[in-house]
Amino acid sequence: MNTLNTLNTLNILYLGTFNKPYRTEVWVAKSLSKLGHSVSFAYEGVSGNEEIIAKLKKADVFLYSKANTIQPLSDILEYCRGKNIISVCWLYDLYWGTPREHETRHDRFKADIVLTTDGGHQREWQSVGVDNRVLRQGIFQDEAFIGNKKDIPEEIVFVANKNAWHPKREELDAFLRNNYGSKYKRYGDENQIRGKDLNDLFASVKIVVGDNYPSPNYWSNRVYETLGRGGFLVTPRVSGLEKEFRYYKHFIPFEYGNYEQLKEIIDYYLTHDKEREKIRMAGHRYCKENYTYLKRCEELCGILKEEMIARKKNPASKDIVVSPDNLKKDDGGITTILLNYKRPEQVKRLIKELKRQKGVKQEIWVWDSSGKDNNFGCATFKDPINTGVESRWELARMARTKYVVMLDDDVHLMDDYVIKDLLEAKKKEPPQVILGWRGVRQFVDGQKYTDCYHTRSELSKKDQFVHIIKGQIFIIDREHLERSRSFPQEIKNIDDRTHGEIFYGLYWGNNQPIHKVLACLSGRVKNIIGDGKGLEHRKDHKKKQNEYWDYCINRKYIKNV
Repeated sequence: MNTLNTLNTLNILYLGTFNKPYRTEVWVAKSLSKLGHSVSFAYEGVSGNEEIIAKLKKADVFLYSKANTIQPLSDILEYCRGKNIISVCWLYDLYWGTPREHETRHDRFKADIVLTTDGGHQREWQSVGVDNRVLRQGIFQDEAFIGNKKDIPEEIVFVANKNAWHPKREELDAFLRNNYGSKYKRYGDENQIRGKDLNDLFASVKIVVGDNYPSPNYWSNRVYETLGRGGFLVTPRVSGLEKEFRYYKHFIPFEYGNYEQLKEIIDYYLTHDKEREKIRMAGHRYCKENYTYLKRCEELCGILKEEMIARKKNPASKDIVVSPDNLKKDDGGITTILLNYKRPEQVKRLIKELKRQKGVKQEIWVWDSSGKDNNFGCATFKDPINTGVESRWELARMARTKYVVMLDDDVHLMDDYVIKDLLEAKKKEPPQVILGWRGVRQFVDGQKYTDCYHTRSELSKKDQFVHIIKGQIFIIDREHLERSRSFPQEIKNIDDRTHGEIFYGLYWGNNQPIHKVLACLSGRVKNIIGDGKGLEHRKDHKKKQNEYWDYCINRKYIKNV
């Protein structure tokens, strides 16, 4: 039973591994409970889909980390959507730039809310359809204390397991071992140290050396673990970390891989006890006051409550089905049209990206041929028959704005001003010119039909003239479309109506390369590999495209409007 009827107490089903007291899931669960929320559990490797769905009947929120053992996870997420349960994936590992990168297409990233500790790869997350929000780890509040000082021989410690794809860690270990001998000791792997023993260790040694994987706006949880437990930390400098702590006040940074600098720092603070102790205590107090898991879970609950309030204001239980009779009049903005047949999640992801666009008024429309209630939360036109991309041209006629933008669901907008810049460029062009990101030219370098689209190459420095704009993302003049209604009947009767862009592009351009692939979209729009359900995966797709192109040209249906 899910009502989302309170913003104070949440019923949370937490899927994770809770078999050891030092696991992050245990600390998060205890923190959520301390905040007054009701937390029930499902277990990785033990709980099956039926058990999880049964427990979800009493939940407001489904929280998980990796969900590696749930097959298929998509069934659980679909159940959550149908019952208005908020699904949340909170991950602590780095994916981009590591061997884990291939996992970014896993179903775990299809939750309503995705939280990671990686703040340096927003473009990459967007490229795979993930609306990543940054929520970092912390120190468990019950373990944020100064330990008891013990009489031990080592003065410098490094706490880290071995990592095959992070060889610099072993290089750092070798440097410390070779330079400081018996004064240095490494903990990790078979020599683990946890809980109160770790606090005691940090109270007993002079210097704790940290290690951050070289990735922007991402750092190891050892930062919070060390400072929160009262260690004097020397760790690699990472962009973004200076916003979380103050260098030289809370810990000492060094340049990644600069061992000469690291040695100077260690040698200095081994003999400057008062300075070291002042920094150690300042870092501990600041971390304890600001970065406990209790604080992080308060942030999490704030995100959840914002989502719940948004759902109350804009219930997504039904699509907003519209007809030509209740459309808005032109307010100087644009109409943006999306199509859905079999990939509603990609359409929803693209709607989120469109709603973030700035500097332009837009009304988002979806032509939905799926026969399902997909809860897009915007103007939705229902049609039980799939008519392919031709339907968006028919829908564009109903728009009340002068300009119409059309997008495929496998496109990602990499910043918040793509639509604004596309509109501004279109205002400078004649009405029959279509502007977009990808197009086709006829007879280039011996090729009958050649794709032209912008990447970060030399080609991207100027606009490219093409015969047609090839889907993906493009803008047209709706008024010109309205003036172009008298298409040859034979074209209209073609069985395959999936290549409307070819016909309109050739027809408006009088078979001349007047349309433009825009250089200003270079690096700002990205196409992703589909899921096997799209038109591009049809065996005869390319052949039919060329046949349709030939058909239009050979019958001389291309003329000025």
